[in-house]
Amino acid sequence: MDSFQFKQLSHTFVRELGGELVGFSEHSSNRNYYTVEYMLSGKSYSVLLNCHYPFLAFALTLGNITFLDIPVLSAKYQPYYTVLQRIIWIHQYRLNI
Repeated sequence: MDSFQFKQLSHTFVRELGGELVGFSEHSSNRNYYTVEYMLSGKSYSVLLNCHYPFLAFALTLGNITFLDIPVLSAKYQPYYTVLQRIIWIHQYRLNI
């Protein structure tokens, strides 16, 4: 997956919603996903994109990942990636992202 495109799209989407992109992390040897961190409506969110497959998920925390659904962001990312819903993510995919 193209990390530059992911970062660029994320920046555009969060600005459209009046938020701020506050961080970006590349994948590493111990994780296979890119991470974008947002500040939106006074709260911090993370968007995770698998670096090999177009699977994207939203999270509230990254240490002990708490997945969540953010419909307004899902709609923006869906033309580019498969946005995993929280219930599907937990029960079906169990991917290492």
